[in-house]
Amino acid sequence: MPQRHPVTTLASLPPGASRAFTIAGQRIALFNVGGTIHAMEDTCPHAGAPLSEGRLAGCVVTCPWHAISFDVSTGCVPGQADRALATFPVIVTGDQIEIELGAPRGVWQRHAQPQSAAGGGSELARDQPARAVASKLAPTLVGV
Repeated sequence: MPQRHPVTTLASLPPGASRAFTIAGQRIALFNVGGTIHAMEDTCPHAGAPLSEGRLAGCVVTCPWHAISFDVSTGCVPGQADRALATFPVIVTGDQIEIELGAPRGVWQRHAQPQSAAGGGSELARDQPARAVASKLAPTLVGV
């Protein structure tokens, strides 16, 4: 069941800013895009870079290590809707920013590969930790 978690205030996250927080054991980045707050996984699946330290231009953040871009409103790599980091609902009440955890939107996935005779498919599961996802996807992200 989704749960709301108070994170910070609007005053501490001005337009154009981004910050990372650890909430219920998850590293989540908040981005203020023209007064609209977005929440997304903070870890780039390519090599684990903190996306909150990347360059934010409009709704797109660029990974500070390898220049992979993500739309902070969807978690998607622009033009690749099947590759998305988890995003989280944001609730702003007065000056307080809260994130709803328990039902992330978007997940980073590859297309399913045919399963071998042994039954070992390679499609990534929704709930795999980001580091496991990164290690499996790093080869597919080179040149994105």
